[in-house]
Amino acid sequence: MSRISPDIRVPPDQSGMVTAVRDILRQIAVQVNLVSEGRIDAHYNAMDAVPTGAGKNGDIVWKRTVSEAGAAGSKYVIIGFICTVSGNPGTWLQMRVLTGN
Repeated sequence: MSRISPDIRVPPDQSGMVTAVRDILRQIAVQVNLVSEGRIDAHYNAMDAVPTGAGKNGDIVWKRTVSEAGAAGSKYVIIGFICTVSGNPGTWLQMRVLTGN
């Protein structure tokens, strides 16, 4: 009988299954760790445009690609979007960070 533990034990003839399950568990562990650290790599909700759907106050959607914008002396990057008023659609504003350029 199989059991899932740090060492997955299954009969020897099921080694392919062990490898597949181990790979899946490794991917899940990496994803959980990234989410717990707040890393953007772990966000599947990253997008490049302001969200148009429902949102709750405080919801954040990270920007998938970042580039510098604005006039010289006041350039910034848009790192994501934050919902400031709950609704469908919610009110979404850009989250900007000044670059100092």
